[in-house]
Amino acid sequence: MTISRVRNGSILHRFPSAVPNGSKRDISGPASSYSILDCIFHEPDQTYYIIDMICWRGYSLYDCTAEFRFFWVNSKLTETSAGDPPSTYHRYRFSAVPIFECTLEGLQAAYSGSTPYVKDGLLFYNKHAHYQAGITPLTLVWKDETCSQYVIDTDSKGEIPNEQQVCFCILMFDKYYFIRIVCGALTVRIFLLYFLAIE
Repeated sequence: MTISRVRNGSILHRFPSAVPNGSKRDISGPASSYSILDCIFHEPDQTYYIIDMICWRGYSLYDCTAEFRFFWVNSKLTETSAGDPPSTYHRYRFSAVPIFECTLEGLQAAYSGSTPYVKDGLLFYNKHAHYQAGITPLTLVWKDETCSQYVIDTDSKGEIPNEQQVCFCILMFDKYYFIRIVCGALTVRIFLLYFLAIE
């Protein structure tokens, strides 16, 4: 059985899936052969969009680079029927979010390209970084009014809190085609990135 949880840990869905050991029908090894995926559920098309893969069939990917984890997401989805339309033994479809190289063309495609879901920003990853839970300088979420309808944070009830944590940033390419993220007086030069169009 597959279990999905929301950010606070409570269960969102309990369902059969084609992910390894994700259903009673697909017991393909010991109970330690579990999988952990970082996903966003998109209700209109009943799809889990995979942002990252942390564990697959008991193999931990915590110590693998983001570049390798993204490769595995796509290759493992094709090895299983997890990306197929829902069926009796596979209630929801799994799909990887689009990944773009960090180039001017890639940024333009991610920023203005269409997705099968409502885009809620761009997620930048250092492609050599290992997985880290929580806040890390190795990832960055970029939101503005063009690529996100939720530029201002809201609480679980959809209301705007009294205080916002805001960092005014500018995203630009320098003459060497490195991305520069300028936040006030702080300039961060980033050159080893992938980015995803996230929901």
